[in-house]
Amino acid sequence: MNSQLLHLATKLDPPPPPPAQVIRSAIWAAVRSTPLARLILLRAPAGFGKTTTMGQLQNQVKELRIATAWLTLEDADNDPARLLAGLSTATAQITLDGSTRSTPNPMRGFRPLGEFSVDKLIYLTSPFVLFLDNFHCINKPDVQQLIGNIIEKLPPSGRIVIGTRVLPKFDLGQLRKDGQILELDAHLLRFSLEETIEFIGACCSKPLTEEELSRLHQKTVGWVMGLSIASLALKKSESSADFIKSFSGAHPKIANYMMQEVFAKQPQNIQEFLLGTSVLRRLTGPLCNVLTGRDDSAEILKQLDAEDLFIAPIESRHETSYRYHSLFSGTLRDFLTRERPDDAIRLHQIASAWYESQNQPVPAIDHALEAKNYEKAMRLLSWKAETLLEQGRINLLHRWFSAIPEEMLAHDPMLQVTYAWAVNFVKGPMEATALLNRLGCEYRSDHLVHGNPLIHVNLLAFHLLMKAYSALGQDKHEVVEMGREALKLVSTGKSFVQ
Repeated sequence: MNSQLLHLATKLDPPPPPPAQVIRSAIWAAVRSTPLARLILLRAPAGFGKTTTMGQLQNQVKELRIATAWLTLEDADNDPARLLAGLSTATAQITLDGSTRSTPNPMRGFRPLGEFSVDKLIYLTSPFVLFLDNFHCINKPDVQQLIGNIIEKLPPSGRIVIGTRVLPKFDLGQLRKDGQILELDAHLLRFSLEETIEFIGACCSKPLTEEELSRLHQKTVGWVMGLSIASLALKKSESSADFIKSFSGAHPKIANYMMQEVFAKQPQNIQEFLLGTSVLRRLTGPLCNVLTGRDDSAEILKQLDAEDLFIAPIESRHETSYRYHSLFSGTLRDFLTRERPDDAIRLHQIASAWYESQNQPVPAIDHALEAKNYEKAMRLLSWKAETLLEQGRINLLHRWFSAIPEEMLAHDPMLQVTYAWAVNFVKGPMEATALLNRLGCEYRSDHLVHGNPLIHVNLLAFHLLMKAYSALGQDKHEVVEMGREALKLVSTGKSFVQ
């Protein structure tokens, strides 16, 4: 019995705050601006700082001399008697300071269990706030409904704050209709850029540039646990810029946390859905159906979004689509590649074929390269590369061509010169010319290269660039005249080289 009481005592106070924390002023302002809310619901996936935020709220409530109580819930509290014993003990902390009055019982028909008496709460005339953390541990609907009944009967002076990873199963409709609930989801709980800068400054003694801080915030999307792990790793890194560039869901501590606290807690069918769609940057119902063999992917995506499971909708006029949190998708893809490499390649091939059938060459090429299907990638590049070059998609083309073994480009001179232009704008004309030399695609003044005027004039353009770049005394008027003569060889006015 003593051990049980000791265990219960550990649940009556919030965990100690982390050494570095950011005061969530915007959250407190939202709470203060909704005085009629009898339920304040903090709902977000693991690692979004719900418990820390609730602890801050409790301290701020105490500063207003309002009575509070805290109860951390656990799986064993699905036993109604055990839950009510905890509620009774927590409520005693409130009623020690709260006044009571004798009035007719408005809870007629409601039968509390154990020693907990709802009267101790509903008869209070002084303000009070009851904090219930880890509410997602309560998975029995009837036990959740018990809390719902208590919230429904709270006096005007009472509030309950719930921290949970999933939406409670009791009815929230009436509370929403009456404006008596404040819902704080992952979007509101994630750190802003300013909060990220403050947090990293408090955790990490190594100074970061504005660009590095912005990049880190972008990668973590303000996810507190991700920022905490990154801050610890930054202390040991030699180069902050290199670490932030490589920081992803494959980082061991990120992967371990995501797999244990998020992925492993999902039902088997959801786990398979997450892995089967992890290769996608943009998730839609039809495409997810093709990858998973299901016919209800749109409903699953809506469910994951409703549960804030590291997924966010993408604004679009044409279709409902989503994307996974970058660190979460990185963890899933890394796990898939390591544990099921054949599945990873197969899924990329399916996605590439689907995008090609939808006349969307850019994602089709992306997935072909991920599947190491270089022949298909080159076929699609032959179709769209020059258009993308004219559109200025230089970095995209450079990334694609860099992924293709150079020897595979040996027999396609048009792709060679397109690759060279991308290299030229990313690394300069000397690198581009060196690439062309390695590929055996060199300018010859005495005949058309490969018998193709367009390829010839592209190579001549590189030749002229090198003359201008090397500054070897070439008369600029001669260079201009050579360029004019080269343009006469181009039969179309749409060529990029013009």
